[in-house]
Amino acid sequence: MNSRLTATLLPALLLAGCAVGPDYAPPDPGALPGALPGGDGGGEVRAVFGPEGTGTAEAQAITALWEIAATNNLDILQAVKRIEASRAALAGSRAEYWPSVGFSAGTSKAKNFNPSSSSERSTLGFDASWELDLFGKVRRSVEAAGAELEASEYSLADALASLRAEIAGECVNLALQRRLLEITGKNLDLQRDFEKIAREKFEAGLAPELDWLSAQSQLFATEASLPSLAASATGCVRRIELLCGLTPGTLDNEPELLSFPPLPEWGGFGVPATVPSELLRRRPDVRRAERAYAAALARVGVSQASYYPSLTIGAGFSLASDSFARWGDAVRSISFGPSVSWSILSFGRTKARVAQARAAAEEAAIAYRAAALNAFHEVEDAAVSLAGYEARLPALTAARDAQRRADDLALKMYREDLGEYRDVLTAHQSLLSHERTLDEVRANAILSQITLAKALAVQ
Repeated sequence: MNSRLTATLLPALLLAGCAVGPDYAPPDPGALPGALPGGDGGGEVRAVFGPEGTGTAEAQAITALWEIAATNNLDILQAVKRIEASRAALAGSRAEYWPSVGFSAGTSKAKNFNPSSSSERSTLGFDASWELDLFGKVRRSVEAAGAELEASEYSLADALASLRAEIAGECVNLALQRRLLEITGKNLDLQRDFEKIAREKFEAGLAPELDWLSAQSQLFATEASLPSLAASATGCVRRIELLCGLTPGTLDNEPELLSFPPLPEWGGFGVPATVPSELLRRRPDVRRAERAYAAALARVGVSQASYYPSLTIGAGFSLASDSFARWGDAVRSISFGPSVSWSILSFGRTKARVAQARAAAEEAAIAYRAAALNAFHEVEDAAVSLAGYEARLPALTAARDAQRRADDLALKMYREDLGEYRDVLTAHQSLLSHERTLDEVRANAILSQITLAKALAVQ
C-alpha cells in the first residue's frame, strides 16, 4: 500500500513546483520622450505646501483640512473598504492551499408497507480532502489577488493625492475671492471719496452735475458686485466642506481652518528636464495600472490550469448504527487515497476562458501604457501652463504699479481743478481691471503649481 501510494504521489509532488501561464514581466510603457519639452532643468521639485512652509498659516490650515478629509471623505472611505475586500479575497485565495475538512451527522427512519416493517439509521461522518496545486492554479490565484490588493492600495493613494490637490485648489479659489472682496472694499472707500468730491464741486458750481452722477453710478455698481463676490467665496467654502465630508455650514463655525491670507505667495519651483522614470516609479495611478496588469496576467495561468488534471487526496471515517443510542454496534469504515479528475470534454470552454483572460491581460497592458502617457502629458501641460502664467506676472505687476500712479495723479489733478472727472473714472476703472487680472493670474499660477506637484507625485 505504501509503495503504491508513493508511486502515485511522487510524480504529483515533482510537478507541484511548476505553474502554468505567463510569468510576470514589467509592462512596456511605450515610446515616451526622455525629457519634457518645457523642462528647464531648474531647481528641485517640491510640493506647493512642502516642509519649508509648514510653519505658515496657509500650510497649517490646509494640512488640518487634509486630515479631516482623509477621515471623512466618502470616496476615501470607499477606497479603504475596497482594500479590506481585496485583503479578504487574498486570504481566501491562500486558504485554498490547505485541506478542507467536513463533519456530518444524521438519523433517518423508514417504513415499508408491503411487507410491513420499519427501520432506523443513524450516521456520523468525518472527511477531509486536499487538492494538490499541481499546475499552479492556486498560486496564480494568490498572485492575482495579491496584485489586486496592491492595486487597491494605490487607488487609495491616488484618491488621496487627488483629494489633496482639490482641497488646495479650492483654498486658492477662496483666497482669490477674498482678495477680490478686499480690492472691491478698498475701491468702495475710494469711490465714496470720489462721490463726495464730485458732489462738493457740483454744489460749489465748480463741476457739472454729470460728474456727480457718474461718481454715484460707479459707486452703486461697485456696491452691487459685493454680494456676488461673497456668494462665490461661500461657494468655495461649501465645496471644501463637501471634499472634507462635512455638512454645509460646518466650517462657518471653524474659522481657524480657513485662516490663510487672502492670496499668499505659495510655491514657485523649477520644472525638471527629465521626468518619465520618476513618474513611472512614483505616481500611484501608474503603479495601480501596473498592478492591475500583473493581476490580469496571473488570471491567464488560473484559466490555463483547467486544461490539466487535478489530483485530490481524500480521507474519511464514518459510523453507521441502527439506533442513535447504540454506537457500540455501529459499522465503522475508513477510507484514504488519491483521486484524479480531468474534464477532457470541456476543453472548448477552457479555451474560451483562456482567450478571455489573455484579452483582459492585453487590455490591462494597454491601460498601463495609457496611464504612463497620460502622466507624461499631465506634467507637460501643467509645466507649460505654469510657465505661461509666471511669464506674465512681471509685466502685469509693472502695469498695475504704473496704473496706480496714473490713478493717483488723475485724482490729484481733479482735486486741483486741473483735470476732468472722466479721467479719474477711466484711470480708476483701469486700475481695478489691472489688479483683478494680476491676482487672477497669480491664482492660476498657484493652481498650475498644485497640478504640477500632483502630476509629479510630489507630496
